[in-house]
Amino acid sequence: PPLSDSEEEGDKDKPAKPTGPQYRPPPRSNPLPDNLPGTPEEVAGKLKQQGNEHFARGHVHLAIECYSDAVDLIGEGDEAMQHLSLLSTCFANRAACYHRFNDWDQVIEDCSLAIQCDDTYLKAYNRRFQANEAKEKWHDALQDLNKVIELDPTQAGKLGQKHKRVEKLAQEQFEKDKDEMLGKLKDLGNMVLGKFGMSVDQFKAVKDPNTGSYSISFENKWISPPTLRQHWGDDAAEGVRNGKSRRLP
Repeated sequence: PPLSDSEEEGDKDKPAKPTGPQYRPPPRSNPLPDNLPGTPEEVAGKLKQQGNEHFARGHVHLAIECYSDAVDLIGEGDEAMQHLSLLSTCFANRAACYHRFNDWDQVIEDCSLAIQCDDTYLKAYNRRFQANEAKEKWHDALQDLNKVIELDPTQAGKLGQKHKRVEKLAQEQFEKDKDEMLGKLKDLGNMVLGKFGMSVDQFKAVKDPNTGSYSISFENKWISPPTLRQHWGDDAAEGVRNGKSRRLP
């Protein structure tokens, strides 16, 4: 669908000075032409409007070019900090173009830039949520959905079922990632401890039900003569052969 009037001219509904801007426009790579029909900001505004018109007609590639040119015109150092509202709209509208192509990585990148310009930009959070959802990045999707509801509490009821689903998937993803991380840590631990005839299985983590903290206990196990000889010398190995068992120190 075409960009709505509220999105095209979203500057009117957003604070004149976005709270906590993080975006720092990069220096302009190419010099501006001398024959600009107006100030860079005026031309950028016209380019944004042309981009909206191209998008409405389905000329998405042309719309992307217009929004990109607008960003380039005003994206020069500290002067551009005065035009964060225009920048955020251009980034968000360009993200809408990439959304048409299911280019989720670019959608996330441009929405993030829009949010850096204006951290109250509801549509940017919502669109980034859709991209994170499509990429099954459930933790990030949940964060964006939480922000949408925070900025517009009236959507809490409408998004209630979706929020429960994403929250459940985010928890499942967390548990999966945690298990994978612990598995990798265990492999690394075994690789190191194996040089000393030990393994991580000999260490047990016991959770304190009162504090929730963990204590680590070590299970002392028998060590074979070859391992003892390698790490503690021939005397230790001979002690095992003569019935004098050796345990880990």
